[in-house]
Parts: sequence; C-alpha cells; structure tokens
Amino acid sequence: MRFRAIRSLIQKHHSRKPFELLARAAGAYLSSYWNENMLDMGGNGEAEILRRCSSHLGQRPVAVDAGSNRGDWTAELLRVIPESTVHCFEIVPTTAIDTINRFRGDIRVTCNSVGLSAESGEVKVTTFHDSDAVSSITPLAWNEHTRSVLCKVVKGDDYLRDHHLDHIDILKCDTEGHDLFVLKGFSGLLSRRPIPIIQFEYGHQCIPARVYLRDFYEYLTPLGYSIGRLFPGGARISEYRDIRDEHFRSGNYIAVHSSYGVLTKAIAVT
Repeated sequence: MRFRAIRSLIQKHHSRKPFELLARAAGAYLSSYWNENMLDMGGNGEAEILRRCSSHLGQRPVAVDAGSNRGDWTAELLRVIPESTVHCFEIVPTTAIDTINRFRGDIRVTCNSVGLSAESGEVKVTTFHDSDAVSSITPLAWNEHTRSVLCKVVKGDDYLRDHHLDHIDILKCDTEGHDLFVLKGFSGLLSRRPIPIIQFEYGHQCIPARVYLRDFYEYLTPLGYSIGRLFPGGARISEYRDIRDEHFRSGNYIAVHSSYGVLTKAIAVT
C-alpha cells in the first residue's frame, strides 16, 4: 500500500521541481551503482583488473586494444605491465594519428589505422563533430551532429596470420556497439587457443547494432568463458539472467576462460 501511495503521489506531481530533482538524484545513484563511468580507468575497475592480471599472463603478454582512441588503455597497460606488447586498432584515421604520435618510438606498441570486425573490408563510420570518443560503425541515432567517414576494417584472424601472431593474452574492446563482431573476427583463434581474458562493452551503444548481452553469452560461454560486469572491486561473474540483465546500462564486462582458474579468482569481486 505504501508503494502504491508513493507511486500515486509521484504520478500526480511528477512535473513539479522537487520530483524532477528527486528523479535526477535517483538517476545519478543508479549510474554510480551500475558503475557507468566509462572514462575513469582509475576508479571504474579497469586499472585494477590489469593489476590483478599482471602476474597471471606470462612474461611478455600480447595485448590487443580494439578501439584504442588515443591510447589511454594501452598506456595504462604498459604502466602496470611494462613488458607487454600491444597492437592498437583505431578506425578513424585522424584519431589514429594521435595514437601513433603518442607511442612513436615505443617498440612495444604497434598502431594500426584500421578497425577490427568479423570480416575484412570497408565500412562507413559515424563520427561526432564535438567528440571522437564515440565514433561507431553502427550510427548512434540520438545524436544529429555527425558525419560519415569511409574506413577500413580487418578480421582479427587475418591480422594475426599476416603478422605471424599465434596467441593473444588480453583483448580489450571499446568499439561502440561493434564489440561482438570484433570477437567473432577472432573465431579461428578462439577455436584453437583461448584468449585468457577479454574485456568488452555492453550498454546503450548496443541498441542501434541490435546486440544483446545474451549474444555475448551465447557466443563466449560455449567456448569456455565465464562472464561478469566490471566494478571497482573486480568482476562480478554470473550466469546470464534473461531480461534482468538486458538493461542497456553502459559498462565494461570481463570474460575469463575456464582453463585459467587462478586468473578467474584473481579478477573476481572482493
């Protein structure tokens, strides 16, 4: 009865300022609760995951940074695990130049001015006039201030073959709704040799791409991966829970292969 009374009160007065402020406060709380701050690597768990992985990925781990933008994740990885080698992929040429300049002379980093996808070819990329942080192969329909750029993509398996790479130790995806297609581009590798740890994004950017969290589970779980949403204290590994998990709240997810049990324990929420 109390809930019904509160609901009735809100419905009656929802347009008044106090209720508007209350709604905004609730929205801010939920954003914090779901750890939606994608840009704060030091506080959202990304840097913490790298630290916890540092002693479980071999002596010279090979990383792929898909959607590297200006290379912040790569820089953090090299800070935490200096002996790493990283292959960066930034699909927008003008942004890729910044990444190339940032790591110029660093033999640990290979910068590629192409994107990753399920197949090699050319695609139209939607970029925003006021920001290059959310450029997307699938247009994000709620922003009208955009332009299209023709860009190249390469299938992950093709890149590995051409560069004589036989494994990846950590794969990070940040491609604004295209992450599932990036993962499918490594299907050959994943069938031969698992990538120990994968980070990908799920959220509102998946809506235009018509990709659900369920799609990630259906692709990765049969390959032996456990999946969980990333929080400041680690990844909360869980099975897929149907509609309850399809909230499209932006966040990072971690997938860990079952053959790396020690790694799974290391990255779990504490």
